[in-house]
Amino acid sequence: MKADLSGNPQNTYKPVPIGDCAIAHPFRVRFFRMFSRFVILCAAGTMALSPALAAPETEKPAPDPNERICRTESVTGSRLQKTRTCRTRKEWEDIRRQTGEAMGSVQRSQGGVCGMRPC
Repeated sequence: MKADLSGNPQNTYKPVPIGDCAIAHPFRVRFFRMFSRFVILCAAGTMALSPALAAPETEKPAPDPNERICRTESVTGSRLQKTRTCRTRKEWEDIRRQTGEAMGSVQRSQGGVCGMRPC
């Protein structure tokens, strides 16, 4: 804002040409400045994290399939009763796989999760 000799403020803003278009409002200029700062900060953050993400992982030894693992499971229909089940890692993996296969076959036989009706 610039004052003329009579003391009345005059708007002396002129559009700034960028490429083929002219920005018509100072708020847009401020927005583009803030947006460019945001993009630069995001790029700097990504570059700072990339060495950590690109670091090679140390290879972990394969888990022992005969290792005994115990899990505490809630009993259906009871809030307080729990059972402790101990099995080998291989047995737990077989149970997980069989359960996934059974659920997949049930969903395929019903035509999806919701059956023939829309979800």
